[in-house]
Amino acid sequence: MASDSEALTELGMVSNITVPRMVAHYLYFPSENAGKKAAEQLSEWGFTTEDRLGADDINWLILAKAIEIPSIEYVSRMRQQLESLAASLDGEYDGWEFEVAM
Repeated sequence: MASDSEALTELGMVSNITVPRMVAHYLYFPSENAGKKAAEQLSEWGFTTEDRLGADDINWLILAKAIEIPSIEYVSRMRQQLESLAASLDGEYDGWEFEVAM
């Protein structure tokens, strides 16, 4: 798996990373209840969220979306914040993806 810095470098090779675009963060939780708690916190932080059973049919997926400019500062801050949130609810932060924009 590429580091955040490597992923941003690769994104910059195919996309203009100076303009805001959609970013999605993936968080997984062992129950719908834990996922709903995370979604409430994420909404307070300004994210829009989608929640559903994950592809494994066991864990609950929370997809947190926002419009941001891709930067290592943003990604590092969010990784720390979202890993902490996930851990507090026995979940896992599974990374991010930015929309490709020309």
